[in-house]
Amino acid sequence: MLDSTLGWLLFPLGTALGWYLARRTSGSHPGPQHPHAQHMPTPSALSGISTLANDDPDQAVAALLGAEELTEEAVELHLTLGGLFRRRGQVDRALRVHEALLSRTTLTPAQRNRTEYELAEDYLKAGVLDRAEKIYSSLADRSYKLLSCLEAVISIHESSHDWPRAIEVSRRLEAASGHSRRAITAHYMCEMSDDARRAKNAGDAAEQARRAMGTDKASPRPNLITARLAQERKDWSEATTAFARVAELEPKLMPEIVRPLWECCRDWGRPEYFVHWMEDLPEDQRIGIIDVVRAELLQVTGLDPSGFLLEAFEARPSWSVLEQVAQLETPTAELSARASSAMRGAIKTLSAERQKYQCQSCGMKPAQLFWHCPSCKQWGTVFPLEDRLQVRSSPLP
Repeated sequence: MLDSTLGWLLFPLGTALGWYLARRTSGSHPGPQHPHAQHMPTPSALSGISTLANDDPDQAVAALLGAEELTEEAVELHLTLGGLFRRRGQVDRALRVHEALLSRTTLTPAQRNRTEYELAEDYLKAGVLDRAEKIYSSLADRSYKLLSCLEAVISIHESSHDWPRAIEVSRRLEAASGHSRRAITAHYMCEMSDDARRAKNAGDAAEQARRAMGTDKASPRPNLITARLAQERKDWSEATTAFARVAELEPKLMPEIVRPLWECCRDWGRPEYFVHWMEDLPEDQRIGIIDVVRAELLQVTGLDPSGFLLEAFEARPSWSVLEQVAQLETPTAELSARASSAMRGAIKTLSAERQKYQCQSCGMKPAQLFWHCPSCKQWGTVFPLEDRLQVRSSPLP
C-alpha cells in the first residue's frame, strides 16, 4: 500500500494526469460545450485522478501509457511518475514507464536523452549494472550530463572491481571536470596491486604499486604495499625505507607500520635503526605501540620491562601498553600493587568494546582498515583510532 508521503506526491500528479487526459478527450471531440465545461472533469480525468488517489498505481500507469497523443506535458508526466516509482522502490513500475516512453518515435533528442538517463537510473537501482553502464556511457559520449554519467560509470566499475576501466573513466572525468583525481586513481592501481599479491604475482604487484606511487606521490598506500612486498622477500633495506616513508606521509597510519618496521630492523640485525627512528619522532606522534616495542627491546637485552611499561602507561595511557601491563608477571609486591591499580583505573574508563578504525568522512567504525569506506564509498578516509586512553586522572598512585 502506498504510504502517506507518496500519496501526497501522487495526488497532484494524478490531478495533472487527469487534466491532461481531459484536455486530450475534449480536443478529440469538438462540438458545442457547456459554458463551464472547461472546468468540469471528464470521466477520463476522474479516472486518472481516482486510480492514483485510490492506491491503484498499475491502472494509473496503464492510463498514462495508453495515451495516443504525446505532448510535452505527457512526456513530463511519464518522467515524473517513473521517478516517483523509483524513489519509492517500485523499480519495476519505473522501468515500465520509462521503457514505454523510450519506445515512442516522436520523442525529441532532448526528451530521448532525459528518458535514457532516467532508465539508466532505474537499471542502477535494480542492480542491472551492465545495462546501466551501457546507457550512461552512451549519454556521456553525447555529452549529456557528462559529469554525472561518468561518475555513475565509475561507481559501477568500482562495485564490480573493474579497476582498469575505472582508471580509464577516472582520467576522462578528471579532464572533463578540471579537478584532480590522482589520489583516487592511485587507489585503483593499489587495488590491482593487492589483487596481484593475493594471486602470488609479486612482480605485477610491485609494478602496480610503482605506478600508483608515480600517479600520486603523496599517497601512503603504495609505499605501504612496497614495504610489505619487500618484507616478504627479506629486502630489509627497501622495507624499512618504505615503512618509514609511510609514517612521514601519513602519521595517522603509524599504528600500521611500527611493529613491522621493528620486525624488519630486528630480523635484519639492525635494531639500532629502529631506535634511532623512534628517538627522532615528534612527541605528538609517539603512540602506545612504540612503548610496547621499546619494552621488547629491553627484554631482548635481558632487562625486566615491567617498570618501564608501568611508567609508560602512567605517562601515556594507551590500549597497547594496557594489554602488556595486564600480562605482567611482576616479581615484587610493589610492582604487583601498581599493576593492579593501573588495571582498576583503566577499566573504569572502558564503556564500550574497543574500536580500532574510523572513517573520517561518515564516522563508520569498521573492524579493519578499509581503503574504500564500505559506508560512504569515499577513498582514503578510514584511519586507526587514537590508541590513547582518556583517563580522567592518573590510575597510578
